[in-house]
Amino acid sequence: MSREKITMKEQALGVEALRSEVADLRRRLQEAEMRSSTLRDLIDCVPGAVWESWFVEDPSRGRVGYVSGQILDMTGYTPDEWLAMPSLWSDLAHPEDKGKVLVSNQHLERDGRTVLRFRWIRRDGRLLWIEAQTVCVREPDGRTVGLRGIIMDVTTAVRADQDRADALLQQEALRAKEATLLELSTPLIPVSDAVMVMPLVGDIDPARAERAITVLLEGMARSGARVAILDITGVPQVDAEVADALVRAARSVTLLGAEPMLTGIRPEVAQTLVSMGIDLSGIGTHSTLQTGIAHAMRRARTG
Repeated sequence: MSREKITMKEQALGVEALRSEVADLRRRLQEAEMRSSTLRDLIDCVPGAVWESWFVEDPSRGRVGYVSGQILDMTGYTPDEWLAMPSLWSDLAHPEDKGKVLVSNQHLERDGRTVLRFRWIRRDGRLLWIEAQTVCVREPDGRTVGLRGIIMDVTTAVRADQDRADALLQQEALRAKEATLLELSTPLIPVSDAVMVMPLVGDIDPARAERAITVLLEGMARSGARVAILDITGVPQVDAEVADALVRAARSVTLLGAEPMLTGIRPEVAQTLVSMGIDLSGIGTHSTLQTGIAHAMRRARTG
């Protein structure tokens, strides 16, 4: 075979190899474009802005290499503006939050990962709560060469948490107020060392009735008084439930060796008690608190 034919054959083989290499490069490029397209689609589905930055010389000098389009809706600044202004990350931080952003950045190099919630001030001046999840990009030798992360708008979640906290505080305040009102609704007043008066005002429900019995028994046991007066002058209506509660409270006093009295018994109340067949034996009754106290003081003096 002549030298000329050998050269032509070698050239043909070289061309074929080049074509094969070009075809392989095209295939790889198509695969890379498909992966890139898939990655973009995935990033578009992320409920936040994805970003990465690379250090020019050291961690204090970095440049933003990529930020996804969601950043525009979140902050009012375009991805191009973020690429051009790497300091936006800290510049947008609320003045009260800049300190914890700085501390978080210091922990990032040590821990390799941080999660931080803080406030950004949008371009239009509105406040935005964000959650920033950041990881370090490290070389095999452990050097940090960049950062990657995701920034999510958690304003709605933070406000919901604040609303729940406010609701809990309001509930606690309401419970404290109710407890105070309940205590005020069943006062126990010492007239003397031997006589205690519980003036009841307003409607009496089961909870208040139980509270009255508890306060009365505890107060009588603590004071050692010999006469307990339940005054119902200010109770607008006495039905079967209220009457039963009053009698139970009065009879509870006898278990402590003290004398119970009911005052403020109006004619209609007396008629109600009689019509219901309520047994008032052993319980002193008086039409007014004044006469009841006078009687109790005489009883206390005579022993």
